[in-house]
Amino acid sequence: MRGIHAGLFRLLAQADRVPRARAYHALSTGYAGFLGALLRWRRGRPFLLTEHGLYTKERKIDLGQADWIQDAEEVFGGEELSYLRRMWIHFFEGLGRMAYDAADPILTITSRHRERQRQDGADPARQAVIHNGVELARFRPLRGRRPVERPLVAGFIGRIVPIKDVKTFIRAMRAVCAALPQAEGWIVGNTDEDPGYAAE
Repeated sequence: MRGIHAGLFRLLAQADRVPRARAYHALSTGYAGFLGALLRWRRGRPFLLTEHGLYTKERKIDLGQADWIQDAEEVFGGEELSYLRRMWIHFFEGLGRMAYDAADPILTITSRHRERQRQDGADPARQAVIHNGVELARFRPLRGRRPVERPLVAGFIGRIVPIKDVKTFIRAMRAVCAALPQAEGWIVGNTDEDPGYAAE
C-alpha cells in the first residue's frame, strides 16, 4: 500500500510548486493525469488530456508481466491475476478515472483509443480524435521517383521498449519473409529508453 500511494503523496507535496498557468496539460493518465486533475481542482484552471498511447492499458500489460510481484496466489496456484497485481491495476484504473473526470477535452489519435477511453470512464461529450496523420500532398512528388518494382516493406515505428512488443513484429516478419523472401521489416524508433531490449 505504501509503495502504491507514495508517488501520490510526493505529487501532492510538489503541486504547489507548479507554476500558475491559464491551463494545464498531461500526455497520459496515471501520475501525470493525477497531477493535472489535482491542479484543475485546486486552481480552477482548464486541464487538457492528450493520450497517444493508453497509459492504463500499458500498465495492465506491465503488471501482468512484472516479475517483482509475487504473492501466495501465484506461489501456491490460484486466480489468474494475484491480489497484488489486481490491486495495482485498480489503482491505475482509478488514476485514469480521475484524469478523465477532470479533463476537458480528452484527446486521442484513433477511434479505437477513444472507445477504450470510454470503457475506462471518459465522458464521450468531452472526447475528440485528432488523427496522427501524414500530410500526403507534401509527399506526392516522391511517388514519381519510386522504382517500378516496389520493395515489400512492413514497418514498426515507435519506442523500442518491451511494452511495444517489438519482438513480436520481428517474429511476424520471419513468417512474412518465409512466404515472401524479398520482403523487408524496418524498425524505426528510439533505442535509448531500454538499451538492453534494443540490443536483443
